[in-house]
Amino acid sequence: MIVPVGAHRFSQAMEMGVAVYHSLGRLLRERGLSTAVGDEGGVAPDLPGDEEALALLCQAIEAAGYRPGQDLSIALDAAASEWSQGEGYRLPKRGQPFTPGELAEYWCGLCGRWPIVSLEDPLGESDFTGVAALTARLGGRVQSVGDDL
Repeated sequence: MIVPVGAHRFSQAMEMGVAVYHSLGRLLRERGLSTAVGDEGGVAPDLPGDEEALALLCQAIEAAGYRPGQDLSIALDAAASEWSQGEGYRLPKRGQPFTPGELAEYWCGLCGRWPIVSLEDPLGESDFTGVAALTARLGGRVQSVGDDL
């Protein structure tokens, strides 16, 4: 998801979102990737991994004439409980197992490399200790949201 952090009015935020949405569609078509739209309005092209998806989103922001991290930032809904496997996690595109600590480290790395301002359900819905530790590590620069509690 994109977050219009640089918008001063609601109408400006909408304009920014629409511009990036159309830019993303153009980029996907140019690359021969799916532009099918889901129930909530999002696209889900088959990309090799998370970094490629974030890069594509930043390219769409730039193609729309905006600056990633200044005009628009990124919010992720990880829904990590869906990846739960025993005491750890298995990310869909990566295949390798992650401990809760390793997954937290993975999120911190992504947040350090990309203009991410919000992580929703970054760890399992009952991992209150892990989410608290991750939130503390990310400090005030990234919000941690839990809707599957």
